[in-house]
Amino acid sequence: MSKHSWPRRQRYAAFIERHMTMLMRALCSVVTVKGKRVAAHAAPSHNGLRFGMPAVGVLLALSLVSVLGSTPATHSTLSIATDASSQKNASIGSNSQQVPENPAAPDASPLKLSASVSDWPMWRNNAQRNGNSAGHAIVHRFSVNSLQQKWRQSLGDVVTSSAVIAADSVFIGSRDGSLYSLDSQTGSVKWRYATGGSIESSPAIMDGKVFFTSSDGGLYAVDAVSGHLVWSKDNRYSASSPLIYEGAKRADSRIYVGSSAGELHVYDLDGNLLWAYTTGGAIESSPTLATVQGQDMLFFGSNDSYVYALSTVTHQPVWKFQTRGSVTATPATDGAHVYVGSRDGRMYALDARNGAPIWTYNTNGPITSSAAVSDADYTENSRIYVGSQSGQVYAIGSATGSVAWLASFKAPIVSSPVLAADVLYVGAGNSIVSLSAVTGNILWKSSTGGAVNSSPSLSDAILVVGSADSHVYAFCLPPESPDNETPSAAPSSTTGNTVSLNSSNTGRANTPNSIGRVSDSGNHSSSK
Repeated sequence: MSKHSWPRRQRYAAFIERHMTMLMRALCSVVTVKGKRVAAHAAPSHNGLRFGMPAVGVLLALSLVSVLGSTPATHSTLSIATDASSQKNASIGSNSQQVPENPAAPDASPLKLSASVSDWPMWRNNAQRNGNSAGHAIVHRFSVNSLQQKWRQSLGDVVTSSAVIAADSVFIGSRDGSLYSLDSQTGSVKWRYATGGSIESSPAIMDGKVFFTSSDGGLYAVDAVSGHLVWSKDNRYSASSPLIYEGAKRADSRIYVGSSAGELHVYDLDGNLLWAYTTGGAIESSPTLATVQGQDMLFFGSNDSYVYALSTVTHQPVWKFQTRGSVTATPATDGAHVYVGSRDGRMYALDARNGAPIWTYNTNGPITSSAAVSDADYTENSRIYVGSQSGQVYAIGSATGSVAWLASFKAPIVSSPVLAADVLYVGAGNSIVSLSAVTGNILWKSSTGGAVNSSPSLSDAILVVGSADSHVYAFCLPPESPDNETPSAAPSSTTGNTVSLNSSNTGRANTPNSIGRVSDSGNHSSSK
């Protein structure tokens, strides 16, 4: 139970929410500013807001100084690599522009781009893969229905990859075999790097480089600014999304990734293989990292049906737990528990120390998405949120395994939910949908031209998601909208409700008695 009552928190949060909404709208409409890492750590949060108002004022002032005092960055024309596997330049996106493909290395990078605390640097946002992004709450539950499309960009083929957001860039892969760098304000393509296979996993950014895998078996490191290749490794990689760990020193930083050969590989930032661990099946799951009782541990699933916990010191299993199906989903952790779904249809909560099962919940459909993990700040009780190919999104009590609510959709849920304050975002059918994390009521949705199996990514200013219609979509609050007043009454907690999406309910909440079904459907490939 939270130590704060809802009415007290509501009154305190109302002032902050209104002013944060004004700030986010300003950020949404401001011109692109050359990104710089401002701070290594966020200030203490309250009600899911990363910065206190004094800190927000400082950051906004710094942004204005940067806008008024900086000389706009210029980009020289990049030469095109003449690799036989490279495709010719094509008109890509809504602006029909010529895009540098596999650009050659420039003499010097004008900017060493890295992710900051306000960005989305990897799959599921952080090393714990918990999909909890309270500090990236671009909207709250009272203004989410004002979200509108900021831009969309065509990438030439189906997009199941999820985006990385850093400074003024969005990085995302496509089934056309290319990794794209997009301008976060306009969606225009800065560069593309073509590989020999489709890219369905998600990239990660650290040390000014973007790391990603392709179905051609490669792990790639490309310069985040220029798009030129720094190094690559061919070790049968494909679906697993790299996990990045930034050490106190560059030499201590690590890249963790699974391979279809059944091996977990660990690299340094220069592409040197440091160690590997072999399982009994392909690793499509992406690694998760957490400190458990003073010991750094890696968690991941394998197609051999096991969930593994490895020591980063001994490189050996601390424990492993067997499910009844392949584990392609990525584990999420709060440091005490590991939450992971299996293709056997069950969601498992395991003790992070020893792998002992705490509870199991059967969704009656394969689980290939990853869970978002909450604390008690917004729901009065800790919960996890997960989608199933049975067509439901579940809110499950972290400690008890009991279902607080479920939202039903006509299409299987492959997208992994993301939690920002008290709003849950997830792809469902052909739409990106937001739900109340407290009640499961539908707050907003936006339709695309294809299945949304990509998972949402958030920064302080935009929401980004890919679609099977070959486009990437970005959403933000319109700057011209009037402020949304926060109601004085707190939302009531709902237990055991079933909520369904009706395609006519865009922009308003569904109550448990207002039941409909979404008509969207799509392919069921896993979102990484």
